[in-house]
This record gives sequence, structure tokens and C-alpha cells, in this order.
Amino acid sequence: MLKENSPVSPMAPEPCLNLSLRKADRVINHVYNRHLAECGLSVSQFSVMRAMHYAGTCTSQVIQDILVLDQTTLSRNLKKIG
Repeated sequence: MLKENSPVSPMAPEPCLNLSLRKADRVINHVYNRHLAECGLSVSQFSVMRAMHYAGTCTSQVIQDILVLDQTTLSRNLKKIG
């Protein structure tokens, strides 16, 4: 919502942090995926492998908690690795 004395035109959209973060996320993921493709991995797979490395022996629930993923997403990423 525009403030009464805002220098921004009433027709211009307000800056949206969510949109900015999503754009930045896409750019960063693209960079990582491009570099990890040389190893045959995606950034999602790399994240799972890294979490598993640092967690040591653990359950899938521990990995889900570390990465804030649901079981379906974790399973999908693990299938791509194996």
C-alpha cells in the first residue's frame, strides 16, 4: 500500500521482497546447476549429499529436518542420485 506522501507513482507496483528473493533464487540455482552438471548432479542432489555427509549415519527424517523437505521431495532427490 502506498503512503500518502510516497514518491512512487500510484501506478508503479511496490517492491516485493518475495519476488526479489524468488528471482535471486532462480539465478543462484542456475549458476550452481550449470557448474554441478559437469559432475552429473543438480543443486538439489548436491544439497542432499552434503547434508548426509555432515549428518553422518542418520535416518531420512534427520535429512528432511536438516533440509526442511517433505518425504516425497527427499525421495525424489535420492532416486536421482542412486
